[in-house]
Amino acid sequence: PNAAASTIVSHFFELFSKWDWPTPVVLMEIVHLPGLPFKVWDPPRYKSDKRHKMPVVNPVYPAHNCNPNISRSTLFIILEEFKRANVLLK
Repeated sequence: PNAAASTIVSHFFELFSKWDWPTPVVLMEIVHLPGLPFKVWDPPRYKSDKRHKMPVVNPVYPAHNCNPNISRSTLFIILEEFKRANVLLK
């Protein structure tokens, strides 16, 4: 909480340049509320959720992947930019 903004940004790029994708980024536990008609992001249940390349799950109900349209090629480009930013900030 006392880190400078530049330190936080540097840690962000370091963390996500090394992230083991497609391991999802999840800020809170994914909640399933029975009886409600909303689809919740759940790869074991939904085949389409299994195919996500870079899942970042929103922290509110109903949980879903915020960037489901990332392809293999865009994931590669984003990772290269994360790595480049990490090197520049060091």
